[in-house]
Amino acid sequence: MRFEAHESPAEIHALINAVNDGRFRFKKRSGNFQFGSSFAATTTEFSGQVYLEWQIGYDVTIIDVTNEKKNTSLTGLTFTGANGEKKHPYELSELLFEAVRIGLVRKEDVVSLSEEAAVFTEFLDRVPISVGELRPVSLNGLDFKETTTALPTYFLPLDGGVQIEVSVQKQQYAAGIQPMLYLCVPISAFANGREFLGLKTVSADRLDYVIDVSNADVLLGVFRVFAMCSAAHNHDVHEILKAIVGR
Repeated sequence: MRFEAHESPAEIHALINAVNDGRFRFKKRSGNFQFGSSFAATTTEFSGQVYLEWQIGYDVTIIDVTNEKKNTSLTGLTFTGANGEKKHPYELSELLFEAVRIGLVRKEDVVSLSEEAAVFTEFLDRVPISVGELRPVSLNGLDFKETTTALPTYFLPLDGGVQIEVSVQKQQYAAGIQPMLYLCVPISAFANGREFLGLKTVSADRLDYVIDVSNADVLLGVFRVFAMCSAAHNHDVHEILKAIVGR
């Protein structure tokens, strides 16, 4: 993702490759609260059921920037993450910084959100996990015991058909669970989305998500939900918001 900020009219253009690429995945579904199916945008035509699942981030370690693994326009701002690492604001933070700079979001609203998040006491990594009844299952001559573990997904609709989805998942390399936040943007929410309907894409194609006065609150909404994901996320969000408004 790269972005362009314009002061007159005040708007930000987030330009996203129209192909699956790491944290950007294109999926299809017939309803906003269904589990979408991924598809290869270069071999399958876009339809009105397409949406972008964006695993948006908000920070990057100073080491990763120094080693040129990631880039951020906010190398002049630093904060200490909940894990003790020195970091720069990144991606979502860059978008909010620019939104404040060009007047789409008021500094007072960022300060208000920071104060609101600081007193959150309920976090999504503390939700109860539902475990089903144990029952016997025989497979290939082996007698297993089977149960099911249900981990929740949370949906929060925002402006313009965009929504936040938080999927609570088992940690891959540690004990416990972790909430994974995705910003889901329907094809209809892109300024040039209609141009892709009925077409396949190539690596040079870009989708244009415009943030303006009508939907800039989406940025604050994503930060608000990030602050609810865990105590560590809450710490980081608080520090980033303070850095953005210079407090």
